[in-house]
Amino acid sequence: VPLPLQRRYEQETRGLDDLLREFIPRLRTLAGDRGMLLVVFADHGEEFLEHGGVDHLRLFDEVMHVPLLFQWSGHVAEGRMVEHVVSLTDVAPTVLDLLGLSGFARTDGVSLAPLLQPAEAAPTRRTAFGQVPPGGGNHREWQFIARTREGKCFASVDEEGSYCFDLVEDPAEMKKLRPTEATGALAAVWEKAAAYREAARDAVSTRRARSKTAPAPPGVDPARERKLRALGYIDD
Repeated sequence: VPLPLQRRYEQETRGLDDLLREFIPRLRTLAGDRGMLLVVFADHGEEFLEHGGVDHLRLFDEVMHVPLLFQWSGHVAEGRMVEHVVSLTDVAPTVLDLLGLSGFARTDGVSLAPLLQPAEAAPTRRTAFGQVPPGGGNHREWQFIARTREGKCFASVDEEGSYCFDLVEDPAEMKKLRPTEATGALAAVWEKAAAYREAARDAVSTRRARSKTAPAPPGVDPARERKLRALGYIDD
């Protein structure tokens, strides 16, 4: 039986579908013969007790695996379902590539345009990454996640809080494995998660070193700062 909050979530999703069903045809009318590139995606999913919580504070697949749709008649293959791992950081590079514009000088994203053509293409990325701030989801430290088709690993700042899932044998992410238990393809995922954690540590150290010589930022409303910190947009 769906939870009341889950039922409300599904109702809101259907409501958004209804709005888009009215809104998109109007956009097409405005675009006219030029056509329209439509991109629809979600920032995150939601957990409803699959792993004991009702939130989006932990990056299990019910939170991390989100819809991503591209539609552009004559430019994007119709009906193509992409099974490869992709990331939301790939959206902007893909849009620029489809429009024939130059990409960013520096970005973590890659263009997915080759995957959107009629001919089958090799994956443009094999690993997606994510991070979760402390304070939610029963973890007290930052977590850095690497996810491939074969597995997912959570690298915590506190090594004791690190674990992996073999998504081939355990797609529902129910059996936590210690990083030392990861072998083969899963061991490679753990290495990527650990490297991501170390890169984040280096970035934080560099930012803090620069902030010591930078001008003091303008004051922030305390209530707004608390909200931003709770959402993970501000860290200490």
